Formats: sequence, C-alpha cells, structure tokens
Amino acid sequence: MMKFLQAPPAEMADIFRSEGKMYVVLVVLGIVFIGVVAYLIWMDRRIKKLEEKA
Repeated sequence: MMKFLQAPPAEMADIFRSEGKMYVVLVVLGIVFIGVVAYLIWMDRRIKKLEEKA
C-alpha cells in the first residue's frame, strides 16, 4: 500500500552483524566518543586557567 514509506533492507548492517564486525564498529565509535569528551574536558580546564589569570 505505502511502499515508498518503507526503508530498504540494511544489507551492510546484516553483513557486519553476521561477520562480527558490528562490535568492532561500536568499539571504534566508543573510543572516538571518549576521545572527544576527554578533549573537551581538557580544553575546558585550560580555558578556566586562562580566565583565572586574566
């Protein structure tokens, strides 16, 4: 009836899951996310030190 609203099958996701690569993708994304958060915290501390000096 409304075929245009249905998403096509996610073949790449199925392949990643079947080969166990989905976990590698999730780990890499997690590492990148943790790295970005750590960088933002580090920059916030540096900015606070500069603000206290001025």
